[in-house]
Amino acid sequence: MSEIIPTLKRSLSNEKELMGEKLIGQDAQQEQTLGVKRVKLEPTAHDEEETDTRKYYPNIFLNMPFDVIEVMLKEGGLSRRDILNLSMLSSKHRVKFYELVYQKIKLTWSNFQAFHECFKNKELVNCVRVFSDLKDKKATNYGEWNISMKDLLSDCPNLRSFVIEVMTSARSLKYQDKFDVDLSDKITEMKLITHSKEAGDDSMFELPQLQKFHNVRKLILNGFQLWKDKFFYPKYKPDFSDWKIRRNDGKLVELEDLSLINCKWNHPESLPEIFSPTYPTPSSLTSTKDSFTSPRSISLYYSEDSSSFVTTERFKSWLDNDRDEMFLFQTRFYMNLKRLNLVIVNHNYEENKFIYYYPWLNWINFKRTFPVQNTDTDEIETSLFWIWTRIEV
Repeated sequence: MSEIIPTLKRSLSNEKELMGEKLIGQDAQQEQTLGVKRVKLEPTAHDEEETDTRKYYPNIFLNMPFDVIEVMLKEGGLSRRDILNLSMLSSKHRVKFYELVYQKIKLTWSNFQAFHECFKNKELVNCVRVFSDLKDKKATNYGEWNISMKDLLSDCPNLRSFVIEVMTSARSLKYQDKFDVDLSDKITEMKLITHSKEAGDDSMFELPQLQKFHNVRKLILNGFQLWKDKFFYPKYKPDFSDWKIRRNDGKLVELEDLSLINCKWNHPESLPEIFSPTYPTPSSLTSTKDSFTSPRSISLYYSEDSSSFVTTERFKSWLDNDRDEMFLFQTRFYMNLKRLNLVIVNHNYEENKFIYYYPWLNWINFKRTFPVQNTDTDEIETSLFWIWTRIEV
């Protein structure tokens, strides 16, 4: 077969040359009959410069070390669209950028089976986006509740990041019971996006919805109403043989970076109660040390439709610890906090300043000192923590 292909190429090229000679001959006869004189156009300096540019710049990336390209992609020097365009320039470019092209993939729920059966390079995938097919909401709802992510998790050994869109709440993730932490612990980044525009139960997020993802270090939530699940508790075996695994169900003890986009919560609940909850513990395990969540970075972003939330009492009490009576019961959540980002955007600011919502700087009053108990001596000590705050309006 390898000998036939070059022969076919040579025969095709010879045929093209013969056809070209015939066409040129026919054109010459017609021109002589009509008295038309052919003028040969010479390439201009601009044409030569453009041709050299097209030949030169793609070769830069072909000769560039792969590590440098990865850094440029990570730092924003190259976009994902740039990588896709470069991979389509030639076979050499495709070989060069093949790994980067398939690092991130997009699937609908109905694509899961085809991906499992047909895609051959699953080891290259490290990020999967499960997006909602808004043109077929029935199939999307069915997929959220009935299609398991087990095959996807087991097929992709290097999968580290999930982006999941849901039609309403993320409650369906709570019932993904066909896999356990042995498959899902490799997920360190999770982003959930709801298409629901209704506040309340339709866009509800509760931490136990991610009970199978214990090692998430970066969590991004977009458009959810945040709640604390008051009825959840870990389900242990009668002999507690799974205690070390199940004790972290409904918690994200590894969480370092929390980002909330247009997310709201209701009084009297607060972010520490929602993201660092405590659950009932069997009486025989009361002496065990309770694990908790303490992120290093918290970011809140509010666009025009949700910016009014920053003027509510529950938001003000979160910014001002003196107004929060429960603060001393929630200090563990803030122990490692070093960065607070607060961004509020309202496009109507220049047109109508009265509907523009923003927090005053004097609202922010995060306590830098609070009493804690020394785990070694059981003595009460004063703890000091530092927060870098960025506010953008």
